[in-house]
Amino acid sequence: MQPLELTLSNLIPPTNHGDRHSSEALFAALYRELRGLARRELARSGPGASLGATSLIHEAYLVPVQKSTFPGTDYYGIEDDSG
Repeated sequence: MQPLELTLSNLIPPTNHGDRHSSEALFAALYRELRGLARRELARSGPGASLGATSLIHEAYLVPVQKSTFPGTDYYGIEDDSG
């Protein structure tokens, strides 16, 4: 398995040129890595966490998207409906 940095480096250019397969692979690689980071952080913080790893990732994504400051919202078809 390739290191994450190499995987991302190979997937970003074709994703930027509209390659749907590369975009899906990039999302999957990033999601997998973020979920692992969230799991490790939750394990480190001990019992009693109110969110699981998946919920934590989704919350971390939704907050900037809802504020329309997250890059790529146009690319992924996400619209700001807060205003």
